[in-house]
Amino acid sequence: MSRAEYREQVLTFARQAKEFYFTAIKTETDEYVEEFWKEYDDLLNTV
Repeated sequence: MSRAEYREQVLTFARQAKEFYFTAIKTETDEYVEEFWKEYDDLLNTV
């Protein structure tokens, strides 16, 4: 598997994990959670 293919698979998984969190786990949004997902998105956008 090439590096590009691996990268795409990791990014796909990361996006699916986030989607699962927001559709399956109902929690109150607090500052920590918002900060976590902001950093998560920032990291995804830099890969």
